[in-house]
Amino acid sequence: MRDGKKGEYRNKAKVICYASNYGAGIRKIVEQTGIAREDVERFDAGMRSDFPLLVQWKRDMATVAQSEALMDNGFGRMMRPNPERAYTHGPALMGQIAVAQAVVVVGGSTRSQTVSLWASHRSRCSLGR
Repeated sequence: MRDGKKGEYRNKAKVICYASNYGAGIRKIVEQTGIAREDVERFDAGMRSDFPLLVQWKRDMATVAQSEALMDNGFGRMMRPNPERAYTHGPALMGQIAVAQAVVVVGGSTRSQTVSLWASHRSRCSLGR
C-alpha cells in the first residue's frame, strides 16, 4: 500500500537514502528536499547504528575513488573511478566484488554476513526502515 503514512515514510526514506548514497550530508538533504531535519537525522543515526560497517566501507571506497587510485574490482580488472563521482563510483566498483563474493562463497559466515549487509541496506533504502 503506497498511500497514508506508510507511503509517506517510504518516499522520504527513498529520497534520503539515494541522496546519502550520492554523498549528501544531513544539511544538504534538508536544504534540497525540504524533508524535516529530524527525519533525516533519524535515518542517518539508524544507518550508522544498524549498519556501521557499510557506512564506513562506503566512506572508505569514496576516499579511495577521490584519490584517483586505480581500484581492483576483484576480478583482475583495474578500474579508474571518476573522482568527481567518488561517492557513487568507489562503492559501485568495489561493490561488484562484494556481491560476487556473496554468490561465490558457499556456506560459512562470510556469505551470510555479506548477503545480509546488502539485503538489509537495500531494505532500509527501499522500504524506509
